[in-house]
Amino acid sequence: MSRKHWLMGAALHAALVTLSGCQAKAPQTGEVSAAGGLSIALDQLSETPQFFDCESGGVAMQIVALKDGDGTPRLAYNTCQVCAGSPYAYFELMNGYLVCQNCGNAFAPSAVGRVSGGCNPRPVEAYEADGASVSVSEATLAAAAPMFKNWKGAQ
Repeated sequence: MSRKHWLMGAALHAALVTLSGCQAKAPQTGEVSAAGGLSIALDQLSETPQFFDCESGGVAMQIVALKDGDGTPRLAYNTCQVCAGSPYAYFELMNGYLVCQNCGNAFAPSAVGRVSGGCNPRPVEAYEADGASVSVSEATLAAAAPMFKNWKGAQ
């Protein structure tokens, strides 16, 4: 491929991403807590969902986290409950909604950590918040790891 064609392709891709409303913010990595789980500083969270990479037992995982209007942290696993097993069973933030990359279902961020069942991310039900951070234990992550077995094409 010539340099000219490559540059035109890159420009077209950038334009499509801009027009589609995709917010290509790179996932963050939370801190590994002393007990081996995930710890996220509360000052990193806002009402806009953030994505935090983590792993358990060598399985790559991701948590969607935000603070609701009253400052309460809300967490969910970034894998779709209905589309589980598909390598595209994850959500990306598009036009203010979390959109399943497998089936296209749009999910309101205000429901993160509150809604379970259906085409949405499963809430993280066991976590601790201490005013400075929110933590998910290694045992909790390990219990959820099987949902991520084929996540984003991982083998």
